[in-house]
Amino acid sequence: MRFIARRVFPLGLPPMTLIPLAVLLVSSAVFSFQEESPALRAGPITQKERAFWSFQPLRDPAPPQVKNPARVNNGIDRFVLSRLETAGLQQAPLADKRTLLRRATFGLTGLPPTPEQAEAFLADDSPMAFEKLIERLLASHSYGEHWGRRWLDVVRYADTAGETADFPIPEAYLYRNWVIDAFNQDKPYDQFLQEQLAGDILAQEVARNAGGALSEKQTEQFERLVQATGFIAISRRFGFDPENYHDLTIQDTLDTLGQTVLGLSLGCCHCHDHKYDPVNRDDYYGWFGVFESTRYPYPGSESSKKQRDFAPAIPPGEIQRRENERTASLEKINGQLKRLQEEKAKLESKQPNTEKNGGNASKPADIAAKMNSLLAQKNELSQVSLFPLAYGVTEDKGQNAKIRQRGEAKNFGKEAPRRNLAILGGEPLAAQAGSGRLQLANWLTRKENPLTARVMVNRIWQGHFGRGLVETANDFGARGMHPSHPELLDWLASRFIASGWSVKAMHRLIMNSTAYQIGGGNAQANPSGADPENKLLQRYNSRRLTAEEIRDALLAVSGDLDPSPGGPHPFPKPAQWGFTQHNPFQALYETKQRSVYLMQPRLKRHPFLALFDGADPNSSTAGRTTTTVPTQALFFMNDPFVFERAQSLGRKMIAASQDEPARISKGFFLALSRAPVEAEISSAKEYLAAYRENLPAALPPQQRELAAFTSFARSLLTRNEFLFLD
Repeated sequence: MRFIARRVFPLGLPPMTLIPLAVLLVSSAVFSFQEESPALRAGPITQKERAFWSFQPLRDPAPPQVKNPARVNNGIDRFVLSRLETAGLQQAPLADKRTLLRRATFGLTGLPPTPEQAEAFLADDSPMAFEKLIERLLASHSYGEHWGRRWLDVVRYADTAGETADFPIPEAYLYRNWVIDAFNQDKPYDQFLQEQLAGDILAQEVARNAGGALSEKQTEQFERLVQATGFIAISRRFGFDPENYHDLTIQDTLDTLGQTVLGLSLGCCHCHDHKYDPVNRDDYYGWFGVFESTRYPYPGSESSKKQRDFAPAIPPGEIQRRENERTASLEKINGQLKRLQEEKAKLESKQPNTEKNGGNASKPADIAAKMNSLLAQKNELSQVSLFPLAYGVTEDKGQNAKIRQRGEAKNFGKEAPRRNLAILGGEPLAAQAGSGRLQLANWLTRKENPLTARVMVNRIWQGHFGRGLVETANDFGARGMHPSHPELLDWLASRFIASGWSVKAMHRLIMNSTAYQIGGGNAQANPSGADPENKLLQRYNSRRLTAEEIRDALLAVSGDLDPSPGGPHPFPKPAQWGFTQHNPFQALYETKQRSVYLMQPRLKRHPFLALFDGADPNSSTAGRTTTTVPTQALFFMNDPFVFERAQSLGRKMIAASQDEPARISKGFFLALSRAPVEAEISSAKEYLAAYRENLPAALPPQQRELAAFTSFARSLLTRNEFLFLD
């Protein structure tokens, strides 16, 4: 398990390497992007706080001139090269095509390239080959699955509620799939946010604009808008009786919203003015009132098991029409039952003699059978849901919240009018605005908001480079890191808005830059030791695949991946739910679909995702950490999942040819997207021969061959080259 020891030291330096003190001092002075620790604050917002970099209006700076324009593909390169030239540093050479193929394919889809895709790209010598590759990847359904997973990390998606019994939420997957579809459709990011915050309100507008009955397309649009509010609905529930802890659920909503959209932590304002950023309790409870005026669905809990208040995914008029139809059907059944009951009573009162009325003796039994059939129909019609439900939110009575003194739910202080954050304009909520969620969504997505575009383009950059221009992707406040390239960040944010908030346009811009296409470089390329963390982008940072990428890659190269979209999970029926804090819901549903479709519990995380540093579904995960622990190696050595994938890969190698070197080459191309060199073929042949010698002599030839190639396949699947991306 060589990968376990890899890259503990970013530059590949041995643990005892001594770096001259002078170099460290220079590096610290030149490349520190974080100012001194912020001072504690409270009270009114000061001019100094308003002048903080992230609260400044977006600028659209012109890309600077550089000494080496040959390295410039677009404006990104001018900003990056300008900083490198100022620091006297050289940019690494361009990466080879095979490296770019894996980098782009994993970067956009989270999957390895197929042999056919690899052969086509490597054989394409046209100048547009890489651009065509990007377009193909952006058009694949796998793109939305991969980048949807990134968004679900940030919004702490889970399929269970998180209260003490961790009740399952069978409808949560609808929001997950909505996110995936939104990325595949390249839904404009401002609309993407608006629908998640106020989709139910926008859906009512669709119904009003339709006038009468909705068309099939409008009905689908209505349903999808309601599903989008799963962003709010999946907020965590707390305690034995979540309704008594609803304040904490709203706090979770606000904290996630602040970090996700604005890069600001808001949760501490539940108790007091923010100690570092210009957000006060009045700001916080102005937004708190918006969500206190929103009806959250109740997922069930130990104290009250039945779900309720789920959001209807069809318009009110259609609900009423279906209710009327059901009422009419029930009345018809009741009328039939009444007539049969009267007929049955008459027959029974006559008490016919079986011998005299032989033909009529069975009629009461026939009537009873008809009645039983009608009663079954009535019971089914009474219980069946007449319309689809979503785990989303709906409007409640609009009202301002009262400040909770010291954050205590029942210790009320003054009322806080609903309004925007003061640092973002402080506009009050208009009269007759309902909850105010639609107005809040509009405040967050207007062009004048300096944070929303910056935060999202930083997340997209982080997704491609492993680190954002602002390293603290969820914290653009005083305790966060300052941007390494502030002008580039604003230039990208301006391009983002100008593109119509197109996420795919940002992918194209970033990936077509030289900065994205350079190689990884090494320590010898930077003998001065300056910029040791590569913040100035001298080279491309390698990384280990994420948990989902590892699992999906194992399934993909073995041919075992089920590419179909995920649907609902096979949860037990609600009537069987008896989960408690001492016996909470636990389940593990095996599937060969992509990892984004795995059931995500909150209290007991999926064991594979937990082992390989998957996102914590209890809080917003801005980026994945990478741990290196022995149990990861043991998983690859012993887990049946890995053995089954290796066996499938072994079968594919055997089926490819009767020639052993050709089989070996097939394995390399499937797992690593390249052909082996001669030395690797020789080494593999020796390995296979030695393995066969150690197998029982009585083992049939076909089984011997499969065992040998399964073992060889596992050696490919545990290589650094498979598990790391350069």
